Amino acid sequence: MKAVKVMFWFMMAIMLPLATIHAQDQKGKKVTKKLISDVVGKWELKETVDLQKKGAIRKDTLGFDWIEFSEDGKYSLGSAGQNGTVEAIDSGSYRVNEQGGLLYLDSSSDNGQVSQVPSEWTIAVKEAEMKISSRASVHGKRFEYRYHRVKEGLNKK
Repeated sequence: MKAVKVMFWFMMAIMLPLATIHAQDQKGKKVTKKLISDVVGKWELKETVDLQKKGAIRKDTLGFDWIEFSEDGKYSLGSAGQNGTVEAIDSGSYRVNEQGGLLYLDSSSDNGQVSQVPSEWTIAVKEAEMKISSRASVHGKRFEYRYHRVKEGLNKK
């Protein structure tokens, strides 16, 4: 019995300092912010860049003047219509691949008809700036849409 007690206290003497060191290491680690939490909010198009023409800015926007991501995984996008009206062009659900920096937009515009494959975009968000580029085709990869945040998500202050 005495040997068991000695062994117990010996193990405690070794384990306690190791546990304290491990806890201190965990405190110093930065918590990585999730990309999906940065996406939520309303974004307005700042510029469309033609990457093949050394960053030439294009005037046409393909109707992507604004895009809004909600916390429940829904999105809507549209254009600034005539006389300052806002026109929704598309809506549906979205998901983000954190590791790959990918955004998937699953349009609900087919109204239950033939299901479409979600469109795939590369995405990068830094503070109030977002850049997206289509991965669908060579032509789509050529353009980068740069947005600025105009409305924070619900969980942002």
